[in-house]
Amino acid sequence: MEKQLPKIKLDFLRQSSGIGGIREILLYGSSLLGINPKELLKTIRQREEISPLQVKIYRALATLGISNLYDAGSIIKGIYGFPNRELAMDKFLKGQEVARDVIETLIELYGLDKDRFGLKNEVAIADPSLVRMLAYLNPRPNELLKQGSSLRLRYEIWRELLLIDLYLRNSLRGMDEHPISKLSELQQRFNTELFEGKAGEGNLLEYFFKTSSDGSVSKITRKRTKGLLTKIEEFRTIVIDGKSIPVQIDFSTKTPVSKIIKILSILAKNPEKFYDPLGFKDNGEPINLDRQRFQLVVYGSYEDIDKVHEKISGLFDTANEDEDNQDFRGQNPSYYKKFIVSYKGINLELIYYTNKGYLESQMAWGKLTPQTVEVSIGGKKYQDNFNIYNGSSHRLYEIRRSLHLLFLIFPYEVYKKPNQTPEDYINEMVNIVNNRSQQIVNELKKNLNKN
Repeated sequence: MEKQLPKIKLDFLRQSSGIGGIREILLYGSSLLGINPKELLKTIRQREEISPLQVKIYRALATLGISNLYDAGSIIKGIYGFPNRELAMDKFLKGQEVARDVIETLIELYGLDKDRFGLKNEVAIADPSLVRMLAYLNPRPNELLKQGSSLRLRYEIWRELLLIDLYLRNSLRGMDEHPISKLSELQQRFNTELFEGKAGEGNLLEYFFKTSSDGSVSKITRKRTKGLLTKIEEFRTIVIDGKSIPVQIDFSTKTPVSKIIKILSILAKNPEKFYDPLGFKDNGEPINLDRQRFQLVVYGSYEDIDKVHEKISGLFDTANEDEDNQDFRGQNPSYYKKFIVSYKGINLELIYYTNKGYLESQMAWGKLTPQTVEVSIGGKKYQDNFNIYNGSSHRLYEIRRSLHLLFLIFPYEVYKKPNQTPEDYINEMVNIVNNRSQQIVNELKKNLNKN
């Protein structure tokens, strides 16, 4: 792509959450949208909104394919490189939907009050107009908003624009890779070159297990044993050296929401690790912003998993063990190994579980463990001391992985109660998340007892 997009800067969320930051927002926003800062300023500055006559002129120009602020489709097409303005506009509106879903997902994840932290109507309603969205960023009176806009609305609009930007970048990358058709082709090859039996033909496997006080699996067997819990699952068979190995495969395509939350987490932790934001390193090598994922649960030993991987890796162009195998063990330790594999130009995460490890990824809650996150409010740094469960359950892992986003996405300056101090706001948020962690554990225990 010829146009180079500016680097994503999550710090602008912090800057825009305060009373100031208008100049920074203007410069970054104009760069992001590929619009002359003066033209953008004309849209949001006091009493200088474009007149109705200019609107008619701009709309007339738009019919001739000339881009302006009222032709959002053409602007987005030109910036991100979509093949036509109609697709660009569809993606822009879809990006708004994804941005809203990201916030709603995080509200539920942390256990926040929807009435207090939920989106303002101006943000929750889809809006094809860049002019109106940008006008909401202005605190001063203007032609569209006679009394200006509130701090919270300005922040939520800006946050939405940043999330939309992340979605559009990843959407464009996905279009280039055509991952859906290649995943479908890969599944077909598994049926013909890997699995025994007819396509889609599975067998039921029954096994029995016992858990410890922290939800981890202390015993697992295929022999019916009194007092053990029962699990029945469908599996396929891979034959290696005359031995039939039961496996369960899941192409768990990541949703746009999960992709954006993961990217936010990576950016917030390691802002220097990325970015040409379109997904390329300085040497032109692609950066895997939004890998698709599939997992294999192998009902056997670690040796069986290694043999399965040796056989399956022949289907891929490359298969390399992921460096995150060590980095993430402490956060989500139940998988056996993770590889980054390449198939016809797309990169995939391939994760291997034993059936014991896979069970624990669903239900193990672990123990209460202190976790500290640093937050900056008004230039002063604070230590947020959470006390949450460290188990392998994916629901608990998502909380731990996203903790450092809590005060970035829901900053003190915007969501504090009247007269609430930073210390009180931090303590309140920490208690909410701690309680949510405990609530999930209670649900996991309840579901386990149903078995």
